[in-house]
Amino acid sequence: MAYSLKPEIQEVLTKINFTEKYKVLSKQFSDRENTFENYENEKAIEVFESLGYKARFMKKENFLE
Repeated sequence: MAYSLKPEIQEVLTKINFTEKYKVLSKQFSDRENTFENYENEKAIEVFESLGYKARFMKKENFLE
């Protein structure tokens, strides 16, 4: 599904060279060694709660909240 931005938003993003800036930051801060790709939901919830946060898994969105 293609997504199109409002012309004024597209113009601003182009003007500030958003794509290139994003690529630079993405490379600079990517840490493929410490990704959160493979995890058990319950273990992740435990970690968040041990840090004092309430967490729950939203199955419909496949997302931890």
